[in-house]
Amino acid sequence: MVAIDKCGPPCELDPEGCCAVCTNTPTPSMVTEGGTCERYPKKLSKKCNTSGYWNTNKFCEYSCYLAGFGYDAEKPCCPQCVECTDTETSWMEGEGMTCDSEGSDWLLNSKCSGDDYWTTNKHCQLSCYNRGR
Repeated sequence: MVAIDKCGPPCELDPEGCCAVCTNTPTPSMVTEGGTCERYPKKLSKKCNTSGYWNTNKFCEYSCYLAGFGYDAEKPCCPQCVECTDTETSWMEGEGMTCDSEGSDWLLNSKCSGDDYWTTNKHCQLSCYNRGR
């Protein structure tokens, strides 16, 4: 299994094999203005790891990390690490098919993108991700 962010791009992993889970909490003034961390790129470059107030509260932690101004330069930062599974459907199991077997390509190509049953039940997540779906 691979730790990835909501089955999207892989999180960078620390030596223990997991990323540091971080938040993306806006400052009180951002909240008052109805904004999010992403709306203030100039503020990120000026405040992220240089302001004592921001450092103490780790405001916009994930946005700061993505912008290259992470609070802890040694630790990769991900909003949430999720281990994706490669769980077959009961039909696949009955056919002796696995998510990564050669014979499953046609099925994954048709089911990975847009099949509500597969998405809801998280079938073959990792294999679908590896195929760009």
